[in-house]
Amino acid sequence: MTETATPEAAVRAVALRAREASYELALATRAVKDAALQAMADALLARAPEVLAANAEDVARAESGGTPANIVDRLRLTDDRLAGMAQGLRDVAALPDPVGEVVRGSTLANGSSCAS
Repeated sequence: MTETATPEAAVRAVALRAREASYELALATRAVKDAALQAMADALLARAPEVLAANAEDVARAESGGTPANIVDRLRLTDDRLAGMAQGLRDVAALPDPVGEVVRGSTLANGSSCAS
């Protein structure tokens, strides 16, 4: 097995792509971010059979590997759980965009502002 074919290398590649995407996403408008969240919700539901099939394999591996039942239950997806995940994405899209807002701050002794 070559280095690029190892699970570790695959995870690193995905993480690197996520990091690179985060820079672009940080500059995205609210409309772009909301559209992305809606698209993720749509894709999750559209590909539900594939997601559920892959999840069933993961659950079977977890069970055969001796994973505790409560952890397996948290891993197991159902149509209702997928629908809830999609709704959660839609709920986040409906929230006000917090980017650029100061949530909490104070004035330091020297008079400068400090956001925390």
